[in-house]
Amino acid sequence: MTTTQDFRLEQTFAASPKQVLDAVNDVRGWWQPYVVGETDKKGERFTVRFSEDGEIYVSFRIVELDDHRVEWLVEDSDVPGFEDPKEWNGTTAKFSVHPDGGKTRLVFEHQGLTPEVQCYNDCSAGWTYYLGESLAKLITGGKGRPGDRREQ
Repeated sequence: MTTTQDFRLEQTFAASPKQVLDAVNDVRGWWQPYVVGETDKKGERFTVRFSEDGEIYVSFRIVELDDHRVEWLVEDSDVPGFEDPKEWNGTTAKFSVHPDGGKTRLVFEHQGLTPEVQCYNDCSAGWTYYLGESLAKLITGGKGRPGDRREQ
């Protein structure tokens, strides 16, 4: 029997839960500047484009959004270079905040991003950079580092 484990990352910030979730919802501020749609309202759809021309993209629907969590469902994607450029379709990115001794612990889980999928290494490295570096800078310094992490 094989068990799979979704990609998960935890990080603690000297910020309130509201500040952390507000930063998560500012997708243009920490992930990619090329975002179409609203990223901070439940039920809305938005598309993250990884270049101005939009050839590489991931489209999400915000299925949960409250004071403690945000959940995005991938409705469509095109990430060339993998056998299945749509392997993110149907996966879910979940962010939750937890008070932790005057600080806030952010728990991120990408359900469906497991070691069995082809993009696991590249995609988990991307999440680690964007959440661990860019989002952290947005929360702590007011300015993230969105864009291609190879250029950072």
